[in-house]
Amino acid sequence: FNDDPYLDVDFTSDSKSIFEALGRADARSGTSINDTVIAAADHLAKGAKYKKRAIVLLTDGIDNSSHTSAKSMLKELHKPGMPAVYCILLFDSDKPAQARKALELLAQQTGGKAFYPGNEAQLNEMARQIAQEIRNR
Repeated sequence: FNDDPYLDVDFTSDSKSIFEALGRADARSGTSINDTVIAAADHLAKGAKYKKRAIVLLTDGIDNSSHTSAKSMLKELHKPGMPAVYCILLFDSDKPAQARKALELLAQQTGGKAFYPGNEAQLNEMARQIAQEIRNR
């Protein structure tokens, strides 16, 4: 996502497709975290075949493009069957405290966690932690 959320790869267990989609990501312009999380939760509610539902949000900043407020997003995510949101603020050494605070609140309110890797090795370890936690839910 950038200014607007979009679906690049639908539900899949094919890691190659997922990595290819991540490679196509174009980090430009604005960041619409709230709109994207709502769209992802809605997509999960309509099409996920498993009861365990989680969103792993990888972002490089704070929301500056959403049409949905953080308050409205959190209200929507409190409905039954909504996913836990695991937030990863990518390489956050220069990110403002506001970004951390917003992601902490999102993760806490949905039963997920927020992570702040400083390098690729830490990112890989945090991804393993998230996968383990989702499996154990």
